[in-house]
Amino acid sequence: MSNKSQGLLIYARILLHDPRLHWVFAAYQYVVGGCRGALRAGLYRAAVSMSIPWAAAYLWDVGKLVEKLLVNIESDIYDAPFGAKLHAEVVSKLDLLERFAPNLKQAIEIRGTIALLSGRTAEWLAIQFQVFELQEYQARLASVGYPNTRILEPHFHILIGIGSTVHLDAYIKAGILGLRSPSRTVILHEPWLRRYVVNPCMLDYWRKYIDIVEDPAELRKLRPLRTSLGFNVTGTHAVREQDHPMGTFRSSVRARAMGPQSAPPVT
Repeated sequence: MSNKSQGLLIYARILLHDPRLHWVFAAYQYVVGGCRGALRAGLYRAAVSMSIPWAAAYLWDVGKLVEKLLVNIESDIYDAPFGAKLHAEVVSKLDLLERFAPNLKQAIEIRGTIALLSGRTAEWLAIQFQVFELQEYQARLASVGYPNTRILEPHFHILIGIGSTVHLDAYIKAGILGLRSPSRTVILHEPWLRRYVVNPCMLDYWRKYIDIVEDPAELRKLRPLRTSLGFNVTGTHAVREQDHPMGTFRSSVRARAMGPQSAPPVT
């Protein structure tokens, strides 16, 4: 791509993110996103119907089945036979998926969702620990060149949440108190996300503890590593090499932070 073409592309992106042209950006997202979604759904549906071993297609299909199962469970008139049929179909497709894509994090998480919807909390908790260990294993493999770097997810929830900082607060306190391994904690503050930040003052406060990456060059480097170096701040955490679900993790951090020599960073 020539320098002139690159300049035009950068200028177009600037215009798309200009607040004065918000309606253009919204229309662009609606049209392009709708077309992409419809095309993707058609390809996924065709792949599943032809039993093509495409992990993304099966994850999409299973996700749709889980949505139907959830609607059935939450409905005023629960259809037990229909629920059992959906559950069996989900499990069958997950078993098929794991034959050609073993240890897929999204598939394991769906199994956890199914266990929780079915009331099997012990199985759900065991799966949360399994997901955490897989997450940490992937991070160790991808840490070459980025030692002790973790990219927080879900970043969108962190940036647009109002009064929902408990997960981030516990994570930061755990680092200050030495309850977790030290790391460079990163949030990828993409240009398109900046318009959604509901509390810029809060974001500025977190900058003392978190690297809010906004530099385009740094974003390009870290963006491909978002999954492999990702850390689910709302999920399971390790406290001194022992895994804890989020609830007990927060309790452990709070108990330590309330000690006389450990004032928390946020009150």
